[in-house]
Parts: sequence; structure tokens; C-alpha cells
Amino acid sequence: MNIHGHPITIGRLKSHVVTRLRQLLLFLSAPLFHLAYLALSFAADRRPMSMRMLTREDRNGGYDLKIEVDLVICVVAGPEPLRGILDLLDSAKRYIDGSYRFIIVDDSCTLRIWRAIRKKEVVDYIRNWKHSGIKGLYGSLQKAYLYALRNYRFAALLKVDTDTIITGEGLVHDIKSHFVSHAGTGMLGSYRLTCLGIPRDFSPIASQFERDYDLWKYIIEKAEKNGYRLGEHAQGGAYVISYSCLHDMLRSRYLTLGQKGSYVAEDGIFSLFVRALGYTIDEFAYNGPFAIAWTGLPLSTEEIVKQSKKVVHSVKFTAEELQVREYFSRLRQ
Repeated sequence: MNIHGHPITIGRLKSHVVTRLRQLLLFLSAPLFHLAYLALSFAADRRPMSMRMLTREDRNGGYDLKIEVDLVICVVAGPEPLRGILDLLDSAKRYIDGSYRFIIVDDSCTLRIWRAIRKKEVVDYIRNWKHSGIKGLYGSLQKAYLYALRNYRFAALLKVDTDTIITGEGLVHDIKSHFVSHAGTGMLGSYRLTCLGIPRDFSPIASQFERDYDLWKYIIEKAEKNGYRLGEHAQGGAYVISYSCLHDMLRSRYLTLGQKGSYVAEDGIFSLFVRALGYTIDEFAYNGPFAIAWTGLPLSTEEIVKQSKKVVHSVKFTAEELQVREYFSRLRQ
């Protein structure tokens, strides 16, 4: 008698039986873990809406239970290579001029991200139970933004994608200075102009809203009273939201508002919220620290350094783009 082509022995038989028993136990226990997770999630969702929406600040009349940081950085990590998250963490450690905290929403449905970041002191980890993908990015970010408001007091929140890299010093100073000198600003990013001064095209986002216009109509009409033009937005590779603006999104229940109708990109939705609340979106790419494009880099690596750009997008994971990542990695040494 053979096991996998090997002659049977008592020791080999015991080892084979133990292996099979372990596999059986893992198979049988997996549904129990799944059931426990679902039960905990259900229990969390059964809390009164007023309690789920209120920050600790609201419930306690002060900020004493919150951790003070200069910047909260939110990122949703899907099945992209782990290199993106690791480069973000490394570049923030090298360049961020102040206290900061990462909130990472793991949408990969694997354990690889958790294994890589579980010992990082600057990271708060949130796991999506089911893969949400690009169509669920809006909901994943709502989780991150609510978590940020419930746990931190901060000057601003920086949303980035995993193909974004921080490339220079002084970002916190630039963000704080802008919010202080431009009262009423709620969001910063690559807005009406690219970093090259080229007008951006808002028509794709406008078309997304138009597919189910009636579902968004009441928010759009509020925004239009403040000068909003349908589809206008800060490009989603990286943008900044002020604490006060994000807190007003919470109070207006926008951070618990589900996706309406067909897909609308998250940067279009959150930009709409900003404008509906009466805040402005300001340029942070043209003559600013961002070098942002939907795909690829809008500037050469040398020009990014020459112009002291501090946040760049997009650097993905092709052979050519990995060379760009190596270039910025060497600069961090």
C-alpha cells in the first residue's frame, strides 16, 4: 500500500492522518469564523443610527477621547501589488512633516496586506468582508472617513490611491497654510486645472450623474446654489478634505448615504458633497504640491523633483513604472 507513491509505514500513516485531520478541521471551522464575523457585523449595524453617526466629540462634549494628529491618510487597498502600500508607508515616514496616521481599508480578500502592516504603529486596519472593487470604493472610503472622525482630531484628511507616492517634504505645512489663508475651503486637489495648467474635463463624471439624475437631484441643486457645475471634482488619485468639511458631511448624513443608482466615481460624489455644503474646492496641483494624472505621470521624475512636487499619481506596477518607483525609492534613502 502506498501514500502518494511512497511505501506505507506507521510513521508515514500517522503523519498522513494528522495532515488530513488538520485539513478537515480547517474546512469545518471556516464557516464558524465566517458566522462569528457576520454576527459581529450585524450587531454593529444594529446600533441606533444616531450613535453610529455621532463622533466621540459629539457624545462627550469635547475632544478628550480623540488622538490629535496633523494628518490622517486614507487608502483603500485592493488586489494591486503590495508594493504600492509599502511605498506609501515608506514615503510618508520619510517626508511627512508632522504627526500622521494611516487608515487602510483592505479590499483584497487575502491576508497579505494584514501580514505586511500588522506591526506598523502608524496604521489602523479595516477589513472589507467582501471584495467591493472600484464600484464599492465610495462605500469603502465612507468607512475610512467615519473611522477617522470617530477616533482622531486632525487638521486635514489626505485620500490617496495605492498608485500614489509622496515625493517631497512640507506637505502638512502646505495644507495647513492653505486652509488658514483660504477660509471656506473644504477640498484641495487637481481641480479645474492639471499641474500643467491644462483645463480638466468634467464631462465623464457629469455623464455618470446624469444617468440617475433624479436620485442625486436634491444634493446637486444645493451645490448649484453655491456655483457648482455638474461633474466638477478634484481628481481622485489624491485629494485633501478639511476636518470641518468632513465633519459637516457627517452631520449632513452624507457619510452614511448609500450609493444611488448606477456607478458614480467616488471623487465626483465627495466633491459634490463639498460644494453642497458651501465649501470651495481649491487648486493644489497647478502651482501647487500635487502632480496628478488619471493615468501615468504628468511630469518627468526629474521635473517632479525640480518643481518640488510632494504627491504624485499615477505610478502603477509595469516594468517601466517600477523603475519610476525605484527612482523615488532611491531619493528616500
